[in-house]
Amino acid sequence: MLRLNLFGSFSLAESDGAEIQLKSRKAKALLAYLAMSPGLSRSREHLMALLWSDRAEAQARGSLRQVLAGLRKELGAAADVLRIDNERIALDPERITVAERTDQEFLSGLTVTDPAFEEWLRDERLRLETAVPASSRSAEKPDIAVLPFENMSSLPEHDMFSDGITEDIITELTRFSSFTVYSPWSSFHYDEDKTTEEIALDLEIDYVLEGSVRHSGDRVRITAMLFDVETVNHVWIQRYDRDLSDVFAVQDEVAQEITTEVSRKIETDAYEDALARPDARRSAYDYVLLGERAQHQDWTSSEAEAFYKKAIALDSECARAYANLANWHASTVLADHVPISDVRGQVRELGETALSLAPHRATVLAALSDAYVSIGENVLARQCVEKALQRNPNHHSVMILAASTLAWLGDIDEAQKWLARYLKHDPLWISAAMEVCLVVYYAAERYEEAVEAIARWTDLPPDLAAFSAAAHAQCGRLDKAGDLRQIYEDALPVESSFETHILESVRMCPNEDLVLRWEDGFKRAGFTF
Repeated sequence: MLRLNLFGSFSLAESDGAEIQLKSRKAKALLAYLAMSPGLSRSREHLMALLWSDRAEAQARGSLRQVLAGLRKELGAAADVLRIDNERIALDPERITVAERTDQEFLSGLTVTDPAFEEWLRDERLRLETAVPASSRSAEKPDIAVLPFENMSSLPEHDMFSDGITEDIITELTRFSSFTVYSPWSSFHYDEDKTTEEIALDLEIDYVLEGSVRHSGDRVRITAMLFDVETVNHVWIQRYDRDLSDVFAVQDEVAQEITTEVSRKIETDAYEDALARPDARRSAYDYVLLGERAQHQDWTSSEAEAFYKKAIALDSECARAYANLANWHASTVLADHVPISDVRGQVRELGETALSLAPHRATVLAALSDAYVSIGENVLARQCVEKALQRNPNHHSVMILAASTLAWLGDIDEAQKWLARYLKHDPLWISAAMEVCLVVYYAAERYEEAVEAIARWTDLPPDLAAFSAAAHAQCGRLDKAGDLRQIYEDALPVESSFETHILESVRMCPNEDLVLRWEDGFKRAGFTF
């Protein structure tokens, strides 16, 4: 049995501890890549594209053949760990074990001058960095395993696409902190005789994602199915039909689509479970989900605040609860006429606590970006939103909070892009979405759409009535704009004013043209300042 260490410096040893020295960096990279999907065979074309993507096919094939010959020679009697035939290559999972993950960087110091491998290495380091260590996984969080997507074609060269889809989905799912994703070591070694239910029971998990890939000429149909162990049923099924004009673009796009939909389904189920559980049995994660749902309907819901505080009481290191609570306090600036100076310190303190606990968690960063932009901390807001989108662009909360933050920062094209992605995956018009649509569409001068979006909201809060008045005024609907202005003015506390409340917030936007258009809309609606 060989022992492979991929954390820190690469090392390979015999069962007796004798180290095996590998001279070629490409040989090390090849072993590492195969080891991350044990037992899963790779086509030679797949490996050529990974390690020699800048070379012609004949040259890349020759280079792979040369590396394999050198690797077998250096492995000596242990060379049977490699399963090699004319078309495919794999590692025998019975002949090699990978050392457990440590705090050291994955493949530290290993440099392979190929952009495809460097991209894979970067993504793998990100996945491992954001994954929840086994020792700290919450028992209440659901878990999922991804089985290799089946190639329904008789052509073995299509295996590369099926393998790539599977790997990309695993990588994208591991960006989520709200559930645990089992590693390829756990899900790739099952043979075809096992049923999905048997695999799920073996692994003691909640969900299994499986699928198939069917090619027909220049088109491909990818079918994904989510199996719920509790109901013993597939609870989500989706088909994706695509043209294969750009194989890698299709692979990336579909993997992201599947990831977003699956994560929404799992989190929705988790919310329903949390709602049904008695208070005494709820976990910190349950309260976070309950708080987020309450806040999606009303940014300053007192119920949301209470849920977040309960989460922190149960788990003083619940970063998502601190970040959401910071966002809740920041929301009171506009919704409850609270002066920015009254909440800025509290938002900063909660934000610093959240970041100290989870500096790389996308949902934490996204919530803080929205909080920071609300109190005029534009530099911090930009840093957080950019990191959140880098860490997990597929989480529905990250999408909508990014759209809101970027709109207030004046990055209008980016705000529209992320709002469109959110609405594609979450067509339910929750109140939070209506508000963000109003802000983004107004920023993009899509005034009619801004009016249509917010019109879905009955009993409009006073602060949004003011912003909606500006949108109606830009559409020439001055009577309606006046009615909305009156709603705002009737609710305005005596000690506050439009200028120190709405305008102070709008003028924190670094995009001067956008600020002027908001001011123009307010003047057209009849506000005086």
